[in-house]
Formats: sequence, structure tokens, C-alpha cells
Amino acid sequence: MLPISLKKDEALALVSGVRLIPEFIPPLKAASNKLWLRLKNQMSDEILDECEYLTSAIVSAIPMASEVDYDIFMKMLEAVHEKQYIKINKYVKTWSDDLESCEFAPYVIYMRHHAWYVLGEVDGEQKILRVDRIKSADLIYKYQEAPLSMEELKELERDIQLDYNPYEQTPSDGWKIKLRITGSFVQPCMETQWFPGEKKTFDSKSKSLIYEVRLKGLEAITLWIMRALDCMEILEPAELRERVDRRVEEYIQRRNKSQK
Repeated sequence: MLPISLKKDEALALVSGVRLIPEFIPPLKAASNKLWLRLKNQMSDEILDECEYLTSAIVSAIPMASEVDYDIFMKMLEAVHEKQYIKINKYVKTWSDDLESCEFAPYVIYMRHHAWYVLGEVDGEQKILRVDRIKSADLIYKYQEAPLSMEELKELERDIQLDYNPYEQTPSDGWKIKLRITGSFVQPCMETQWFPGEKKTFDSKSKSLIYEVRLKGLEAITLWIMRALDCMEILEPAELRERVDRRVEEYIQRRNKSQK
């Protein structure tokens, strides 16, 4: 790379990104540390001190699965980029319908629920694999028969943001979510965008918030609701209300059984 001149804020942005990589992409930890050592040699003492302070002050509190194999992660990235197949030789099953091995056409890699996942296709059906559960894989240098176009990939990426899950049955127009949020969670909800296309309507009289969004799945919103269950009322859909009720009831039954 040719030498480049960076402003202070640009250097801080570059270094903070490099230093945070190990927190979110564990397979690239060693590469990130090597890159940081090289960058340090190119910085003035003043900028270096600020970068050291910044990176030590920023702490990630998001747990991440750390057992992602570097070689497998890089092979998956290459398969996605080159639109090729990858042979999954050994996959750790957690569900009865998981495949222990398959020829996989990966489309996109994304982070969710504290781990990296890859969504792709096996024998014409969309599948999701958790990357750290792939224990052996090889590139087979065979191009995918029906790779997604850029427009299709963009649509898929947005669907993933809306909690798309090929294993769940979803209405053709998605799930219409409507919640009433009260108490201490109103302000945090107002301050954060949780899903694309969401709508928030604040009622100053009742000091409550009506939250609306249309999603492709129910798991992410279920987990979000349960983190602030004392402030949530599910107005729509009934399926979401039943899912949350069922989990609460199962927890109470398990707790009561263990205390007998």
C-alpha cells in the first residue's frame, strides 16, 4: 500500500476499528494484533497516546462465540465472494434436522445472538449454519448453480435484519408487530433503532409508547420483549403473545418443580 496521510479523527477511527475486530470477529484476532503493531510504527507519539487511550476506554460488553476456526471462516468468506460451493465435512448438530455434512452454497455471513451464522442453500433449500459448529470444511471450487444477484442479496440482507428465518412459517407480508411499552424502557426504546422500518408513537398523557414494525420472524422480537418484560404489552400478533406466554409458563413450571 502507498503511504497515506491521515487526520487525527481518521487515525482514531482506523485504530479503533482494528482494535475492536477481535471482540466481534475472533478468527481475525491474530491478524488484528499484527496490524496494530505495524500501525503503531507509523504514528506520532501524540496520536499513538490518544489511540491507546481510546482503545483501552472502549469496552465491548457483547458476549461472542470464540471457537470459530480461522481456516473455516476464511474458506467461507472465499466461497461467498467467489459464489462457490463449500463441502461441510463435519457439523455439530443441535437440532434433529441439522445436517452433519452437506455441499453448501453460502450467500451471506452475519452476526446474531452472539455468534456468526451463514445463510445459504443445500439441494435447493435455504439453510442456516452456525459457523463455530462447522468443524471441518473444504472449498470444492465448483460455482453455484443459481447465485443470487446483487439485488437479491440486498433484499436478503434486509430480510435478515428483519429476523428472517427459513425454518419458520411466516405470513407472506411478514408479521405485523404492535407493542405498548411503558415504564423505564420507554426512553431506551426511543433512543435506539431496533429494526428497519419501525414506527414509534409516544403518548404524553399516559407516558407510554406504541411500537410498530413488520418482521420476517418472531425470535429476535421475543428475546427483545423478554429483556424488558415488565414494561411490555403485546398487542399484535396473537402468535407472539402466545410464544412469550409459553416461555414464561415453562420457566415457572421448571422453577416450581426444582423447588419441591
